[in-house]
Amino acid sequence: MENEIIINKPTLFLYWEGEHSTEFNITKENWFLLNNMDFTVVEFDKDSATKYISENLGKRALNAFNACAFPAMRSDYFRLCAFATERYIFYVDINFRPITSIKDFGLLQEN
Repeated sequence: MENEIIINKPTLFLYWEGEHSTEFNITKENWFLLNNMDFTVVEFDKDSATKYISENLGKRALNAFNACAFPAMRSDYFRLCAFATERYIFYVDINFRPITSIKDFGLLQEN
């Protein structure tokens, strides 16, 4: 899984382990493709999240990630890692459905 982050666009991180479920695909389509097409979407799985945490936060953070017992815990922990390393973060749980674009929230500044 290639995770090249484009700095000049807001970036949305997705974390999922295993095959993409119907729920994941619907959420991705609704949030990221239909409402926020000018955002960079980066998908992470356990392996790519491990690499990201190791490169950005180091061994202690990686050990904590590896200590998470199941995928939902790893997803939650990875979210915290993203909060710690990225400039703009917007969290959406898998069961949330959008009614507007993230840009409509007024949280992002135009360059």
